[in-house]
Order: sequence, then C-alpha cells, then structure tokens
Amino acid sequence: MVEKISEKSGLAICQSENALNGIIDSISEKLKTGDVCLMWGGTFAVAERKGRQRRNPRTGEVVEIKPRRVPVFRAGSILKREVIQGNQG
Repeated sequence: MVEKISEKSGLAICQSENALNGIIDSISEKLKTGDVCLMWGGTFAVAERKGRQRRNPRTGEVVEIKPRRVPVFRAGSILKREVIQGNQG
C-alpha cells in the first residue's frame, strides 16, 4: 500500500509510509471517542460484542468469552459501487 501511495502522490516511500502511519494513528485515536467518516464513502466505528460461551474444539471445555469493543468498517455507497464496477470488468 505504501508503494501505491508513493506512486500516486509522488512522495518518497518513507514519506508515504509516514503519511499512512499518521492516518492509521489518527483513525485509531478518533475511534476512542467516536466514529470516523471518510469522504470517499466509509465509516470506521466501534462495535460492542456481547459476552458468550464457546466450546474449545480440542478439549471440549466450555470457555467464557468476555464482552469487548472491536473496530468495524462499514463501506459507503461510493466505495461499494467502485468494488462492484471493478468486479464486472
């Protein structure tokens, strides 16, 4: 991905890597307080996963999985359209 950013932007590889890392760090920081909407059609958000019980397939033992918060991405209509068009031709 860094190489693609460098190619499209004209930035050096190290500058592209710094830019990408900065974007990822910013999204991670913002997710602590709310959703992150991107102009090209997507939203990063935090989802709450309920606690549940699952069975360990090796031992058969029932294991308790604690509730937790996880990052999720919901693609917007623009991004969905681009992916669909890419699949068609």
